Amino acid sequence: EMIEETKRELEEVVLSGKAETYPTINQVADIFNVNKSTLWRWNRDGYLKHVEFGGGRRYKMSEVNALMIGGRV
Repeated sequence: EMIEETKRELEEVVLSGKAETYPTINQVADIFNVNKSTLWRWNRDGYLKHVEFGGGRRYKMSEVNALMIGGRV
């Protein structure tokens, strides 16, 4: 019963669009129209940090959106 309840809650989160997505370095570079080396510098400077994800580097879409809206994560 507890598993079914957790499953329903997770489905609600996914269906409501609240699930976090992790775009690739190339996708984020395209979003901001910058070079991948710029993203490396932003990570080094703490402006937009990447996360290790599945053996590669990705970015949290929520942080990308926050940067686009407010100019700082």
